Amino acid sequence: MKLYPLFLDLKNQDVLVVGAGKVGLRKTRSVLESGAHVTVVSPEFLPEFAQLPVQRVRRAFEPQDVLGQRLVFACTDVEAVNDLVAEVAAEQGTFCLHASRPEHGNLRSGAVWRKGDVTVAFSSGTELPMLTLSLKQVFEAAIPNDFSQKVQQWSQERAQAITLPSPARENALMDLKETIQDNLGMVSEPLLNFVVVGVNHKTAPLSIRERIALRPEEFPLMLEHLQKHAREVMILSTCNRTEVYMAGVVGDPLSAFEGAWGQPLRQYLYIRHGLHALKHLTRVASGLDSLVLGETQILGQVKRAWQDGQAAGTTGSILNKATQLALQVGKRVRTETGIADKAVSVSYAAVELAKSIFGDLQGKTALIVGAGETAELTMTHLRSSGIQDVIVVNRTVERARKLAEAFGGQVCAIDMLLEALPKADVVIASSSAPHYVIHSEHVKNALKERSKPMFLIDISVPRILEPEISHIEGAYLYNLDDLTAIVERNLAQRAKRIPHAETLIEEGLTEFKRWFRQHHKRRELKQAQQQARTVAQDEFEGLHPVLLRLDETQKAAVLQALNRATERMGASLIRELLHQEKEKSKISHGQRK
Repeated sequence: MKLYPLFLDLKNQDVLVVGAGKVGLRKTRSVLESGAHVTVVSPEFLPEFAQLPVQRVRRAFEPQDVLGQRLVFACTDVEAVNDLVAEVAAEQGTFCLHASRPEHGNLRSGAVWRKGDVTVAFSSGTELPMLTLSLKQVFEAAIPNDFSQKVQQWSQERAQAITLPSPARENALMDLKETIQDNLGMVSEPLLNFVVVGVNHKTAPLSIRERIALRPEEFPLMLEHLQKHAREVMILSTCNRTEVYMAGVVGDPLSAFEGAWGQPLRQYLYIRHGLHALKHLTRVASGLDSLVLGETQILGQVKRAWQDGQAAGTTGSILNKATQLALQVGKRVRTETGIADKAVSVSYAAVELAKSIFGDLQGKTALIVGAGETAELTMTHLRSSGIQDVIVVNRTVERARKLAEAFGGQVCAIDMLLEALPKADVVIASSSAPHYVIHSEHVKNALKERSKPMFLIDISVPRILEPEISHIEGAYLYNLDDLTAIVERNLAQRAKRIPHAETLIEEGLTEFKRWFRQHHKRRELKQAQQQARTVAQDEFEGLHPVLLRLDETQKAAVLQALNRATERMGASLIRELLHQEKEKSKISHGQRK
């Protein structure tokens, strides 16, 4: 069915909603956002209606309720009542939406997307709500987060442009059109055929991420399968994300992803197209999309994913350029914004604190009380920062030995803890003892045998280091809350660097757009060259009566001359293209300055 699309201005208009269940509540809230005066008629009301600025009429529907209404919604759970509402509305020439059987009304409402004053509605023309919802989700994924602010800016620019005399007005409007297209991922015609599909810590629980994470030996088979759906493919798989980047896509990328993993995953998947896919890759490489903001490992993981694709022969000009850009921007974000400078894990915060006390950890000794996972991670960071000697104390000797061997350390019996304490520059307490294991007098006695301070980290719950230790001169005691507070402050500091990072990303996208325009034009020119060579060959063969007078060497010389002419024309056009792009770049850089 072909429907005529309309957008109604319902501000201060009367709207009737018949039915006060979940559907009625949803419709009521929707029309209230449009500024309508709403009357709701129903024998019973959901409690949420009490909070809404509507007129509630607690009784069954009566035909006179439709009088004077601009719009009517039939939302009861009784088909006969909904049919009656739609029938009365039709007789009075009022638009009515029949919620359960839309074909019985004279109005449809599809999936709606709103950003500020911009509203987009989707309809399938038939009763297929899952299609309209999917269309909305695809559209939503392609729209920038700051779209509503940009719409206001573009509106102001258009208002200024139309006041200009011609031809300045036409040029300003064309510039505005190009700006809007760039923001919507439209580099030029056609759209950049570049897509990312994936799941991450925001969209899927750990149980799902574990199920689709790839082992190294699985990559070749997956890449081979995905190449049936795209000319270029790259897979990024980490503990917090599995993403497929594709260029030259044929068919539905979501189906390609599900088919590769052989399981239904659509409810967990996100998809980005064009420049939005490129921006996503760049934000990932920069650490802006990580579970821990600014984490550094992801840059190397993106690089390895690209190298794996190159080794398998599944990347090409688009993916190569996109990934190179993402890596370059990722490095700039880290070096120019300092977004990764502050410690944002408890274990690393402990290391930073230890450095602030000792300055240099080279040659220092660490004593681990307990063998917990966090203690092991903290010890890993300490060891990489220069700690050389490790002493492990634990009630279970086997666990102590395992941890000691991992760090090339030694095991100490639990009853020898106090004898070992004076040797420790850094003490890491990670045990589940129900009482304090190390008291203030123990540390005081240990410090008498030392000439240097002692750094103690109590990450046990409950704590096993007596809090009074912090009052001893030369003893620096920190617990889990102290470290957590440091992490939170550092995360807040990292968050302040995001705008600078986003600016660097936008600069990178601008550079890619410039490259893509050249790349796209070069491809067009090369195709034109090939067509010209074909025409030259046809013309050459059309000269058959003349060619009969020439020997083979002369014929070859004529054909070579024709081909050289087409090559020179193509090369000249490419040089002109590059010159134009260079001049555009100079102008745009000059404007920014």
